[in-house]
Amino acid sequence: MYAVLCSLFQLRGKKKNKCIAAAFVVLMMWIIYYVVYEYTVCGSDPYSFLSEHCFADTRTHSYKYLINEAEICKPLPDNIFLLIVVPSRTSEFEERQVIRQTWGSLAVNNTEIRLVFMLGYRPEIDQQVLKSESETYHDIIQEDFYDSYRNLSIKSEAILRFANTFCSNVKYILKVDADVFVNLPALIEDLRERGGTNMIMGYVFSFRMPFRDQGSKFYFERISYPLTYLPTYLNGPAYVLSGDTPRKLLSVALNTKQYALEDIFITGVVRKRAAVQLIHHRRFDYRKPFVDICWFEHKIIGHSFNKEQMLEIWSQKVQNKTCTTSIRVFYMLHDRLALW
Repeated sequence: MYAVLCSLFQLRGKKKNKCIAAAFVVLMMWIIYYVVYEYTVCGSDPYSFLSEHCFADTRTHSYKYLINEAEICKPLPDNIFLLIVVPSRTSEFEERQVIRQTWGSLAVNNTEIRLVFMLGYRPEIDQQVLKSESETYHDIIQEDFYDSYRNLSIKSEAILRFANTFCSNVKYILKVDADVFVNLPALIEDLRERGGTNMIMGYVFSFRMPFRDQGSKFYFERISYPLTYLPTYLNGPAYVLSGDTPRKLLSVALNTKQYALEDIFITGVVRKRAAVQLIHHRRFDYRKPFVDICWFEHKIIGHSFNKEQMLEIWSQKVQNKTCTTSIRVFYMLHDRLALW
């Protein structure tokens, strides 16, 4: 290869040999730079997330509120214990209704809990319908960013912005997806016993490699994410933030290269750069759960439920379904085996 390059300059004899040697030296220097510098700063080093070289960016989150509940955290002088924010698509009225009718109903007329849904904007959705829903339930927050899967990180920034601007007095924020059933009494009890500040809590994933398959919706371009491993991060469907973290996380997020996968972006890269503590909690179970209220005796969340399943679980709870010893033993053994 070097000989071909040097032949282009019509070099012969010693000059050609010197040209080949010089080209070889330049190539070696580039390889050394890439291996020693790039790999250390932008490679698998766990502290590379702190490097401005790889992850720096400057953005603003200047989207306008189309619908807002600016007073939702202000009626009481005491701090609100828990703000629940559900990222929701504009078209998901039925999903929002199911949450309002099931586990989310515990937030109604509760002085310590607030529940809101965070939406973006879709031009094909009738805004008047959303405004009517907002006037009925007073739990819709909507910014004018385009609502799509690729903009989930923008939606998470919107959650941080809202919490920081209008609910800075809350002790904890639960970010939870619309297909998650929450054992809210268990979560409240756990947070009261645990306490904590400067933390994000949920189910931790470690040593995961980025998807390089371009056909996957989880795809990471190597040029934008050169690291071998993803940062330690939380399972995205549900996690808890202490009330002091939204300001810090939002500030760092707007100065960090953004990725579409919001759990990796917010709880991984941004969280690490912001020096926020990550707490693993086994009861934030990410596996496919059972459609059974008894399964929730030792769980805080269950993921991937459809509307009918959530209604069924809530019906079992309302009817005070009896959880027999055999059922409890079955779920205990199931959990133990799943850990293997």
